[in-house]
Parts: sequence; C-alpha cells; structure tokens
Amino acid sequence: GSLEGGDCWYLDEHTLAIGIGNRSTMEGVKEAEKILEPFDIKVLPVQFEEKWNHLDIIFSVVAPKTVMLCPEALPDDFLKYLKQEKYEIITIPGDAVFTGTINLLALGDEKVLSFKENKLGNEKLRALGLEVFDPPLSQFLMGGSGPHCLSFELIRDKY
Repeated sequence: GSLEGGDCWYLDEHTLAIGIGNRSTMEGVKEAEKILEPFDIKVLPVQFEEKWNHLDIIFSVVAPKTVMLCPEALPDDFLKYLKQEKYEIITIPGDAVFTGTINLLALGDEKVLSFKENKLGNEKLRALGLEVFDPPLSQFLMGGSGPHCLSFELIRDKY
C-alpha cells in the first residue's frame, strides 16, 4: 500500500487520522495500523474524494482540540467523531480549499504557521485567540503546497 505525509494528522498522542483519497490507500493505512499498534496509537481512516488530493488540504489540527476543516469534503463519521470528542471546529467552504486555506501547521502553545495570502483562515484563527505567523508563501501556493506540506510533525510537549 501507499501512505503520504500529507494524509497524516495526529489528533492527540494516541490517535492518528490518515486520509484515503488520491494518494494514500487503505492497504497503506492497514500497514500503518500494524506498525503503530505496539505504540498504543489508534488509526482513524478518513475516506474522501480523490479531487481533494491530501487530507491536509481539507483538514488541519491548529491547536489542542481545535481543527480547521471543509465539512463538505469529509465523511460524516469523521465529523461525528470530532464532535463527540468535543473538538472546536473552524469551517471553511469548499471554494476556499484550493487556495491552501486549511493547509496549516500547529506549532504548539496556541501558535499556528499560516501564510500572508490566507486572509480567511488567518482571520478565523485570530478570532479564536491563536497567534498566527504568516510569512508570504505565494511561490509555494502556486504549486498547491502550504505550511503543512513544507514540513512534518514537530516534536513538542503538547499537541
């Protein structure tokens, strides 16, 4: 199977959401489950339409128990899970997805790496009291990339 970093989001220390769309496959998710099981990490498969490419285009953890997402792009069972687990949900419409609005990186301590061109996302993050770092990333955005694509999870004490 296949599994790409853009489809992986840790929700907490013991829960990893893995997207299944254009790149990662269910076989890849099953392989990840086997590898992560000894570490007490639960894997949540998140199936979505291939047009969205990676999970980080339509879903992002921005702070502990706070996520930004496009509800029309995600399956009902995943949205229900987030609500049951009492996540604060910042919604973004589908027409804003391909501008990179959701492709963000949580830095910990209520700080988020976004980008200057992300007016809608930055406004919503700041309204929640999050500190937003927003360097200009227009060159990366032209290639369909964003802060999460430019990195992977950072080691830190909190999620």
